[in-house]
Amino acid sequence: MRPKPGIAARAEIQDIIDGDTLDVVLKIPVRIRLLDCWAPETRGHEAPEGKRSKEALDRLIDGRDAALVHIPTEDAHKFGDVLTFGRVLGNVWIGEDQESLSEKMVAEGFAKAKKDA
Repeated sequence: MRPKPGIAARAEIQDIIDGDTLDVVLKIPVRIRLLDCWAPETRGHEAPEGKRSKEALDRLIDGRDAALVHIPTEDAHKFGDVLTFGRVLGNVWIGEDQESLSEKMVAEGFAKAKKDA
């Protein structure tokens, strides 16, 4: 039977729970480009501001690695529609935070919600 639409990824079996349940860890690195978050680049003339912005993102994550990633697909007609320069377009929440990283970066002034024209 063909699977329903979705994203398939390699996984590592961690544990067999019973005859119909497995614990697996998905093993596929994905580079996420935060939606609605335009930060200065870390190279070129924006480098000083870009480095401060990167440090701010690191501070917001604060060593936590549990994250919720949402990749909006409602307007996507093909997988490439959710990509930009090899990165997946999405939003990320760390731990139990109610604000996304994008919202926090914009609120703290380290990024803008829209790209400069």
